[in-house]
Amino acid sequence: MLNLILAVLVPFLVTTSEEQTVSNIEVVEIFRAETPQELEAALTDGYPMPWLEEILNDESIPEEDRYWLDCRVRAAIARDLNLFYDRDGNPIHIECDYMHPGEDYWREHFIVNPPGESFRYDEPDRPANIPYAEYEASPGYIVDLYGETVGEIAITRDRVWLSRDASVGIYRTGSHHGGGMYYDHACLLYPDGSFREQEIDGIFVQYALSQDGNVAVFYSMQQHNPDSQEHMLYAFDREGNLIFQRLMPIGPESGSATPAISPDSRYIAAPLRGGEVWLLDGENGDVLQTWGGGGQENRENFVYGQGLVFSPDSRYLCAGGCTVLDCLTGEVTLRVINDEPCIYTADGKFEKGRNTTRASNGADLISNIYWTYLSTDRDEPNIYSSWVEIMNSDGTLLFNESCDWKPYLSPNGCFLLGDSYDSRFFGGEGSSASSTPFEVILIEEVE
Repeated sequence: MLNLILAVLVPFLVTTSEEQTVSNIEVVEIFRAETPQELEAALTDGYPMPWLEEILNDESIPEEDRYWLDCRVRAAIARDLNLFYDRDGNPIHIECDYMHPGEDYWREHFIVNPPGESFRYDEPDRPANIPYAEYEASPGYIVDLYGETVGEIAITRDRVWLSRDASVGIYRTGSHHGGGMYYDHACLLYPDGSFREQEIDGIFVQYALSQDGNVAVFYSMQQHNPDSQEHMLYAFDREGNLIFQRLMPIGPESGSATPAISPDSRYIAAPLRGGEVWLLDGENGDVLQTWGGGGQENRENFVYGQGLVFSPDSRYLCAGGCTVLDCLTGEVTLRVINDEPCIYTADGKFEKGRNTTRASNGADLISNIYWTYLSTDRDEPNIYSSWVEIMNSDGTLLFNESCDWKPYLSPNGCFLLGDSYDSRFFGGEGSSASSTPFEVILIEEVE
């Protein structure tokens, strides 16, 4: 059932529903869809839905935030229903094997894999990017948020990232070695279907593209020399020309940790193993700031490299563990550490961890998600839950509630949007990734 809530006054500090104090913000849940079917049901009268149309016409809300919300709602509909609405509000259904957003924050463009059999890129004029037969892929095309085709693209895979205007994309390609795949090329993709590959040290998922498309970063997982711990970081311009390369003292944080590039391309944030993050100059690779280090045993100084995200104004860098870093001064403006990350009970071990942190312009509002789970003595989780928080710049908790989605703040902090889409895995062929549960929350100051 679709939930529409007119107004909910949220307390200044929320611990339980019985324990409330006075708030200086009003948080209004204005839309929620649990499933794609509920999302589709909300479109009975077309797009925009009445609640959204009212917001889009409300000039007391910054235009940038209203546009961002329009983009993100359209993107959720497109992802779950393969449905777009043109500039006159007419529905456009796109038949495809799968599609995914080109970039994570605005989601103004989608990469579409057309229906039909995939084929392997084994011709000399195709990128060498397919490691195994089950991961075969094919070229496709790019559509904007109105369903208009704006270009072609040589690769339609998850982890293909586009610039905000879809004028350039990136992927990692490579060559076959011993029956496997060795990703040793940076691949720049263009909306005329062309591409350019540059040789690099081996890489996995540690690459990123700036919103304006002017900087692409690839941070190698391979030691540059066998007798050294140094790893190479490469930065290319949109034509695929090398801007700079620099040796980093150790490799990138393992797993899904990726570099981040500020929206204005001024900064590059690189996550190093051992809980350290370096801030580099996007023009020459000079080290501007360093934070953290010392490994897990130095918990007070550890900066989690997973989920590095810049604020929309490029001033602040958000890191996992609810950490906000000032790129100009190097100050750690906010750091929330769990005093008791593990509590042992008769039922097992209760753990609490933090995941994605995001900040609005000026870091006036910060959203954070953390998870809790109770594991048995055999470390098998049997109770799991997630919570989303809203804080102000000094870390005062303004709002928290349980959730089943990941939070995104609009540029000026007027909206908190939650969806279940994992930006690390936008979903390739056969993916069951979905935007639902999908929730829109309005944040208003109360005098």
